[in-house]
Amino acid sequence: MERNKLKKVFKYKLVMGDIAFAKLPIGARVLKIEEQCDSVNEASALYVWALVDDTITETEFRKFRIAGTGHDILLEGKLKELELIFLDTIITSRDKFVWHIFEIVPESDNTLQFPD
Repeated sequence: MERNKLKKVFKYKLVMGDIAFAKLPIGARVLKIEEQCDSVNEASALYVWALVDDTITETEFRKFRIAGTGHDILLEGKLKELELIFLDTIITSRDKFVWHIFEIVPESDNTLQFPD
């Protein structure tokens, strides 16, 4: 993002799995991933807060590996350590789970498929 572009923080829901993903505007800078409860039914989900240029309409899938303490971060060799950028460790509501969050470097993985 250029310095003089208008930037705003937006929230995007993560689609969970061994590899989690979110569809973000190109050039978005991930600021935080955290659990947030839905006030209607108390269900919770993980969300990404990102700094974006809201004039950009083109999007891309951003991929994340979210692993619990003691779990295999590299998915039995499907990922390589150099492909991961550590973002944060979070504790979910009621201290039920601790998640360690890594972003998968975009150029490093062409094998994981995502929905349209």
